[in-house]
Amino acid sequence: MYEVKVFIIQKENGELLGAKLTREAAQSVARRHAPAKVTPLIADKQSAPDLSRALDAATTQACDRL
Repeated sequence: MYEVKVFIIQKENGELLGAKLTREAAQSVARRHAPAKVTPLIADKQSAPDLSRALDAATTQACDRL
């Protein structure tokens, strides 16, 4: 299994600002849009048969927060 560490940047209200591959780049974006938070995630390259359903659910949750 191949893993990639990704940093997600979000505004205080939950709006997604971006995803970066380095902590430094993510921190730079967060500082420009303060207050914002950086969340580290591990993404693997394994195939997931229900990936589209998971993405739809995540998108719906993000839209509900706005």
